[in-house]
Amino acid sequence: GQIKITFEKHDRYTILDVHSPDRLGFLYHVTNKMNQLGLIIYFAKISTKGDDIVDSFYVLDRNGHKVSQNDYQFIIAELTETITQIL
Repeated sequence: GQIKITFEKHDRYTILDVHSPDRLGFLYHVTNKMNQLGLIIYFAKISTKGDDIVDSFYVLDRNGHKVSQNDYQFIIAELTETITQIL
């Protein structure tokens, strides 16, 4: 599988969708990186389909606001790097 990270619109939260091959410790590494990036996870939907994961994280920034679209590419790059290191 391949790594795909997308953002969805939501009234209250920014939804961050992560599609990737699954690995031991995947969730730990991804959520730890999200914390380092200042993202607060309020809700998560975690699912595994075969050898791939499809996780949706409902997040806000440290100030309790939706994530700025200006930060999307940086977040995608950082999370992709983190995931690539564990694959």
